Amino acid sequence: MTFGFEHSMAWVALILGIGTFVVGLSRRAKFKSQFNWTLVPGVIVTSEVKWESGLYIPTVTYRYEDAGRKFTGNTVVSGLISFSSRAEADRVCAKYPVNAEVPVYIAPSQPSHAVLEVGGDRAYFPFMCCLGFISISFGILLLAH
Repeated sequence: MTFGFEHSMAWVALILGIGTFVVGLSRRAKFKSQFNWTLVPGVIVTSEVKWESGLYIPTVTYRYEDAGRKFTGNTVVSGLISFSSRAEADRVCAKYPVNAEVPVYIAPSQPSHAVLEVGGDRAYFPFMCCLGFISISFGILLLAH
């Protein structure tokens, strides 16, 4: 039995779709675990919007300390997706002006992993579900053809 190109592409699409769901669920669980992370004080070092590949990216860096060790972080919220609108990226940066004192959430076992907002980007999981659904649907359509 030989399989054609469409059949092979169908299986690739199905595997990618399922993989996307699995990654989305795994990241969602990680994002939820952030609610149990340790809270330490931090200071904003930079806060600016960068333009990259046609998207606006809020870029915030901050310093914090844990058990006498100094760290620098740059994750505002896990899974943050770039924006097509400058105004949306500006809103993120406006919450974190340079020299502002902010709470920083750090992973208890890995203090180098830090975020300013726990729980992950609310759009991340639905985005991954949509990608997975589209890929799986494409695979099913190719198999049915």
